[in-house]
Amino acid sequence: MDDAYGNADLSRRLWLTIAQIFARTTGDLDPLLRDAGLTAGDLGDLPTEALRRFSAPLVARIAIDLNRADSREPMRPGDWRLILYCLGSARSLREAITRCSECFDAIDQRMGRMALHTYADVAELRLDSLRSAPTIAGCVIDLVGVAHFHGMLGWLIAHRLPIGRIALNYDRALFEALDLPTLPLPVVLDAGWTGFAFPAVFLDYPIVRANDEVIDWPQQGFLFTGSAGVPVLPAADAVRRFAYKALREDHRLPAFEHVVRHLRSSNATLRRRLTEAGTSWRAIRNSCRRELGLELLRGSTLTVEQISDRLDFADSDAFRSAFREWMGVSPSRYRQSVRTLAVAHAAPTSPSDDGQPG
Repeated sequence: MDDAYGNADLSRRLWLTIAQIFARTTGDLDPLLRDAGLTAGDLGDLPTEALRRFSAPLVARIAIDLNRADSREPMRPGDWRLILYCLGSARSLREAITRCSECFDAIDQRMGRMALHTYADVAELRLDSLRSAPTIAGCVIDLVGVAHFHGMLGWLIAHRLPIGRIALNYDRALFEALDLPTLPLPVVLDAGWTGFAFPAVFLDYPIVRANDEVIDWPQQGFLFTGSAGVPVLPAADAVRRFAYKALREDHRLPAFEHVVRHLRSSNATLRRRLTEAGTSWRAIRNSCRRELGLELLRGSTLTVEQISDRLDFADSDAFRSAFREWMGVSPSRYRQSVRTLAVAHAAPTSPSDDGQPG
């Protein structure tokens, strides 16, 4: 089944291209094919999932050689786990990106450099792989990296993250040499940066995944058929969707027993499944309140007291206390900062650095 962005043909062509690039630029495929009980002629006939399992590990091998060609150390085994931990321990998507960019620097830019730029209502996640020269191998690895980070950020907030455009700092001839089907999203080439743009409103969405989940996150993104936006923990996601819908529409969070009945489970079983997913009913309730509260403060004229009622708090003091725990500021201060930012960017301006390392 096709995912929200891509299609099976694109996913399949990507993995074949990676295998071909590995054979041309990095190493002989024959030993790997023999280990898998395959020949070169078999690759084109493999089912897409089998082709993915064979080709996905080659991405790291190609990236290692690209780093060495630039006299940079390759990624170490613990580097990726450190990045995932930084993402999973954040409170909001903005904080996750900030921590991740700092982590890129902390591991001596073995994975390149990350920066967040915002202007008007657009955010740009820029991923600079620090390549000394553009190559077809670098182009495909950077494209896969953009897709992975897009999938991961959306998965962290349990929302499909809309993309306005993909940017690749490669010329058209080199990109077309990848011989991929048309990507499902606008691609800007020779943009001076690599990454993707998305609505800035998502920066304040809460991280809803626990650290244990993040370490084993399912690789997703607009290149990978069947992955973007697919929940990997059905129980936790189903509980959250049901609770959020009730809060948004009825201004009341359902009792846990009501959730249990809706999902046709038992109290003990559902609590166990949430625990196994690294979350809890209390964490899900807080996540729903936080997401809707941020939305109402940004996009409505409701008073803090009215928002408190909408979020099913006992009173506005309880809402203010919870909000300070979530965001480190009061609801009124948060709303004022959003309005100040909107006024500052009312006139068209050039992109500005959002305080991240460039």
